[in-house]
Amino acid sequence: MSDLTFLARLASPTLGKLDDHKAAGATWEWVHHDLIDEDGEPFDFTGCTITVEISDTQTGALILAMPGTPGIGGFTHGATAVQTAALAPGVALDEPRRCKWRCVISRDGVTVKLWDRTVSDFLIDPA
Repeated sequence: MSDLTFLARLASPTLGKLDDHKAAGATWEWVHHDLIDEDGEPFDFTGCTITVEISDTQTGALILAMPGTPGIGGFTHGATAVQTAALAPGVALDEPRRCKWRCVISRDGVTVKLWDRTVSDFLIDPA
């Protein structure tokens, strides 16, 4: 099983781009699974601190932080209806709110950006 140290070597400054993602509705959930290294071994995220943040594209303000639940070979994260109810729509009620998002994972002094807001777009569709 691979640990964060191996993943950190790949992620300089960020592992990748998770772009053109959308969310709509009251409850959001993502499952990232089958994350394996070059030998086909699953990454061990057990004990990691995982944070996924969504920021407004225009202001850069953080609008939602979602803690992740780590596991072997992957992790999950999401937002409850209470959290998403506070998110404003886009400029017009029929347009999505344009945002950026990032995912940071850390354990034992090692930090990895799986994807970063500088390159990863995220849209919040109107309800």
